[in-house]
Amino acid sequence: MKSYITYRNGAKDLGEHVKAAVTHFYQTVGKLPLSVTVNPEVKDDAKCAVLALDLGSVPVITCGGCLSGEVWLQVPKGVDLSEIRRVGV
Repeated sequence: MKSYITYRNGAKDLGEHVKAAVTHFYQTVGKLPLSVTVNPEVKDDAKCAVLALDLGSVPVITCGGCLSGEVWLQVPKGVDLSEIRRVGV
């Protein structure tokens, strides 16, 4: 089963939101996400943000269930999610 950490903040532009989410994820988990999932309407912007972070190997995936202000970051296997606290990013 795949696990994701969802980052919600519709106030920031998508590039800044992706950057903040990936930065927090890496600081919290100690690894890069396996994928970045966004709403289909913002896929191109998310791809640009991922490339700007030099994370070209991290795929950008779309899901209609992902709201336009959300970024879902896939958690690598073996990461204990019970230790990750909920914060606003």
